[in-house]
Amino acid sequence: MTVKSTTQMAGTDVGVGPPGPTGVSSPGPTTSDGCEITAPSQIMLLSPREEVRRILRAQQNYYEVLQVTKDASTAEIRTNYNQLARVIHPAKCSHRHAKLAFTILASANTTLGNHVTKRFYDTYLEYACRNGAAWDSSQ
Repeated sequence: MTVKSTTQMAGTDVGVGPPGPTGVSSPGPTTSDGCEITAPSQIMLLSPREEVRRILRAQQNYYEVLQVTKDASTAEIRTNYNQLARVIHPAKCSHRHAKLAFTILASANTTLGNHVTKRFYDTYLEYACRNGAAWDSSQ
């Protein structure tokens, strides 16, 4: 019996059974009911200073702050929040408005991460867009 080195085995397929059709990828991991599990999307992060500026510009729309769509899942919202929080946390980012941007980010996560407050926020956002009202955070 001969033992192949790892470099010899690297190009070989160690599957059981006949090879699958070419050009077709195998499905990823699935849940117990057969639904495919997809990994949360990775957002494209800017430099910490640019992220702070972007959040301060987008503070009137929490969806823009967290870089998610209106139909985003709670997991996607949480993932984007965690990625952004790691970048703009005041302990890591030296921008003078990092604390304010982090507060806005946390508020966006709190609001959109809860399905009840998200529904209220969506209603307000729809009303504001229809009537040309601006977001007033003091209310």
